[in-house]
Amino acid sequence: LRTWRISCSAAPVFEVIERPNDWERSVQEQAREARPRGAVGEFRRTFWTHFLQRFPSEAPHGQANGDSSRWRKPPIGAFTVVQFLSQGRVGVFIRGGRGVPSSETALALAPYRARLERVLGEPINGDNFFFIKRLVVDTNDRANWDRMSDWLHEQADKYVATLRDVVEGNH
Repeated sequence: LRTWRISCSAAPVFEVIERPNDWERSVQEQAREARPRGAVGEFRRTFWTHFLQRFPSEAPHGQANGDSSRWRKPPIGAFTVVQFLSQGRVGVFIRGGRGVPSSETALALAPYRARLERVLGEPINGDNFFFIKRLVVDTNDRANWDRMSDWLHEQADKYVATLRDVVEGNH
């Protein structure tokens, strides 16, 4: 809080010094949750609920909703590790943060490309999404959901750890 003097009186001036992290995303998520879901959105919410029950440690990365993906923001650079659910497959990839052009993300990843390809076992591939790894599986068969959840969790952990090691120069 500061004050400005205007003639013989004072006026308060409020400046925002800090904002909550991911505030805009939280508001957007609440708005999405308020909208009615279709069958696909309900299916995704049910799967992500199963995923979070299996891995409660994933909860800080977002709640179960009707989205096709979950984002993990590693504490390294402007990268995001994304887990996704689609028809007949689940997967993981690296991308930039919200609003970061993919060309900037590609440039930021370029110095680490060879090491990331070697450790992750995937080529950089993609124009918007990088180092995409997929598990082809019948996603509609709930008997596969534990396997899908385990794979997504394990791969996202590997991607985050690899980014940390490679980008921070520990590898």
